[in-house]
Amino acid sequence: MNITVFGLGYVGLTNAAYLAQFHLVWGFDKDIAKIQDLRNQVDYLNEPGVFPLIKKHRKHLFYVEDPSPTLRQSDVALIAVPTPEGDAGQIDLSSIKEAFAHILESAKKGILVIIRSTVLPGTYELLFEEAKQKNREDIQLIIMPEFLSQGEALKNIISPNRVVLGLKQVGLKKTVQNMFKYSSTVPFLTTDPSSACLTKYASNSFLASKVSFINEISQIAEAVGANIQDVVKGMGYDPRIGNQFIQPGIGFGGSCFPKDLKALQYLAVKNQIKGNMIDATIAINQEQITRFMNRVMSRFNHQIKQKKIAVLGLSYKGSTTDVRNSPAFKVIDTLADQQAIIFAYDKKATFEFFNQRGEKPCLAYAIEIEDALKDADVAIILNDAKEIKNLKPNDFVRLMKTPIVFDGRNLYDVKNMNGVEYHSIGRPTLK
Repeated sequence: MNITVFGLGYVGLTNAAYLAQFHLVWGFDKDIAKIQDLRNQVDYLNEPGVFPLIKKHRKHLFYVEDPSPTLRQSDVALIAVPTPEGDAGQIDLSSIKEAFAHILESAKKGILVIIRSTVLPGTYELLFEEAKQKNREDIQLIIMPEFLSQGEALKNIISPNRVVLGLKQVGLKKTVQNMFKYSSTVPFLTTDPSSACLTKYASNSFLASKVSFINEISQIAEAVGANIQDVVKGMGYDPRIGNQFIQPGIGFGGSCFPKDLKALQYLAVKNQIKGNMIDATIAINQEQITRFMNRVMSRFNHQIKQKKIAVLGLSYKGSTTDVRNSPAFKVIDTLADQQAIIFAYDKKATFEFFNQRGEKPCLAYAIEIEDALKDADVAIILNDAKEIKNLKPNDFVRLMKTPIVFDGRNLYDVKNMNGVEYHSIGRPTLK
C-alpha cells in the first residue's frame, strides 16, 4: 500500500515508522522544523525504538512539505494530528479539518481515511458531511483510536491489546488487518464511529479515576496511620482490581488524561448529564498537588524564603520530554511565590520545561542531579526517572545541607531511608 500520514508527532511518527516495515509511507507535518529534523535524522521524539526503526526502513519512509502529490498516489491517508483542548473542554478540530481538506482536494478516488487522532463522537458524521458537500462520497472513513503509552508506544503498536474500528462502510476491517499485519490473536472490535470515539475517552478517564481513587485513599491512610503500599498490595491480589494504576502519587499529568476528562465533562454538560465521577476525578487530582505542597510548607512553618529546594523531575512521566500538565509547574510556582531558591533537574525535559515556564529570578536548572541536591535544604521528587529512582539514602545525606525529602512518587522503601527525614504519599513519615 501507499500511505500518507498527517502529523509527525508522538502518534503519527510511531504509526509511520511501524507501517514503513510493510508499505511505502509519506509523512507530512505543517511544522516544517519536524520535516527538516527527520531528514537530518534528528530524534526529537525520544520514544524508545522508534528512530532505530525509522533508520532501518528509511527507503520506505519519506517526508514531504506538501501532501497533495502523495495523496494522488495513496491508498490510505492516516490522520494523527493534535486535537488540543478548546473552549469548555470541547476539542479543537482545526488540524483535523485542515488535513481532511487536503484529502478532499487531492486524494485519489476511493481513498481510505483513518482517523487516529482522539476525537469526540460526531466527528465522523461531520467529516462525512464535508465529503458529501464536496462530492467526495467515494472516500472511505474509519475512526481508529490509538492506545499508546509514552515510553512504550512502539511496543503498543506492534502488539496492541485491542484494535477498535468505528465505521459505517462494509469490508474495511480486512483492509485494516492487511495494512497493520496484526496476528489473528489481536482482538478487533468493529463498532459504530461514536462508540469507537467514546471507547478511547472512557478508557483514559477510567484509568485516571483509578489514580484519583487511590490518591484519595492515600489521604485517608495518612490520617489514620495506615500504609498505602500495603493497602495497594492487598487490593491488587484481587484479580477484579489488579495492580495497575493504583499506585499513589502527586497526581496525573500529560496531555491525554486531563484533556480527555475535560472532553467528557463537555459531553456530559452538553447532554445534561451530571458527570459527578468525572468531576471528582479532576478535583481530587488537583487537590492532591495542593495537599502535597501544603505538607512541604507546613514542615517549615510556611517559612521557605531563601531556602534551597531541589526539584527532581520536570516531565509528568519519568524519562520522557513531555511536560504537558506536569505537577512541576504548580510545585515550582508555589515555591517561587514564597521566594525559595529552586534548583530544578530533569535529564530529558529541562529544555521543554524552560520553553513553557521561562525564566524566574529564583529558578535555576541543574545539569546534573548532584548539582540540584548539593547544599539543599529539602528535595522534592516529582517523577520516576531512572537516575532519580537510583538515588540512595546516603546520596541525600552526603549532598544536602539537611536531608529532608518529600517524595511525590513513593520511589523509596521507607525502612531503607536511614539518615533521611522522609515524607511520602500515604505512608508513615520517617524522621
